[in-house]
Amino acid sequence: MSPLDQAITHLHADPRLTDDAANKISSVLRDLYDALAKEAVPAVPALACHLRAASVLRPGVPQRLAALLTDMNTELERLVEAGEL
Repeated sequence: MSPLDQAITHLHADPRLTDDAANKISSVLRDLYDALAKEAVPAVPALACHLRAASVLRPGVPQRLAALLTDMNTELERLVEAGEL
């Protein structure tokens, strides 16, 4: 759940706010967030690998290693997005 969604959830859970009031505040909050939040762009690629020994490895090994590292990176990103890491 994003920080914005968490804030909106808290607004709707506040017993002092009617549903209409929570919806109005949520709408303003979403508009402000959309206007002010910037896209997170990584400065460097998330995964980069240079294999100096690739020329002496058996055929297919560099490709299998690259696939393995890509799968590991994808799973790590999923865990981070899910808040599990």
